[in-house]
Formats: sequence, structure tokens, C-alpha cells
Amino acid sequence: MAMNGFEWFALVGLMIPLVTLVVGLIVAYFVIRMAVRDGMREALRDDSLRSHLPPRVL
Repeated sequence: MAMNGFEWFALVGLMIPLVTLVVGLIVAYFVIRMAVRDGMREALRDDSLRSHLPPRVL
């Protein structure tokens, strides 16, 4: 089944935004996860928060 130029252009035109969206969501997930982990590490240095966290977090 051969695709003409318009079908190929439409397929690529739809795939580029979808791939960009998926890659962006994956990158955002890892960036947010690293930020949360760094934030927890920073919070654990502060002794005032240590008493409010459950023991399994420490």
C-alpha cells in the first residue's frame, strides 16, 4: 500500500506533536521527581520538619 505525498505529510505532521508531547511528559516527570527528592533531602536537614514526618520517610 503506497502512500502519496499528502498522506505521508499528514502522518508526519500528526506524529511530530504527539512524539514531542510524550517526550516532554517523560522529561517533566523525571525533572519533577528529582526536584521532589532534592526538596525532601533539604527538608530532612531542617530539624523542625523531622518530627512531622513518619519514620519510614527518614
